[in-house]
Amino acid sequence: MKYKKIVVAIDLTDESEKILSAAKDIAGGDSELLHTVYVKEPLTAVLPYESYVMEISKLEERISTDSKQQMNEIAAKTGIPEQNQHLLTGHPPDAICNYADKNNAQLIILGSHGKSGWRNLLGSTANSVVQSADCDVLTVRVREKKKE
Repeated sequence: MKYKKIVVAIDLTDESEKILSAAKDIAGGDSELLHTVYVKEPLTAVLPYESYVMEISKLEERISTDSKQQMNEIAAKTGIPEQNQHLLTGHPPDAICNYADKNNAQLIILGSHGKSGWRNLLGSTANSVVQSADCDVLTVRVREKKKE
């Protein structure tokens, strides 16, 4: 099966390049088929109530700007056009699946951590995406397996 639209979820770490490289291979080298998504959670979901005295909107804007810039730098190394780079806000598994559904993606690619146990094997985000997505999902091992 040749996938025509592939959503690649990244987390802006060094591991993102490995995931994008694998995605580009799956796309047959065609970066135009790839759509990177990075999901930032709203600060209201991660900050304690006391922090609301700050101007959260300015902080949110700065985080969005910085995240978009980081995503652009990572995606540019793989040749993914800027119009195919998407900054989303929300709960990562839900945002990834919703984006894929709304944009008729045939495949979602994201990283797995290779730890023991089903949830740890994939990571909670990857596990949730695998369980919820309406399209194919491929996980890329992002951590090297320890040699004994």
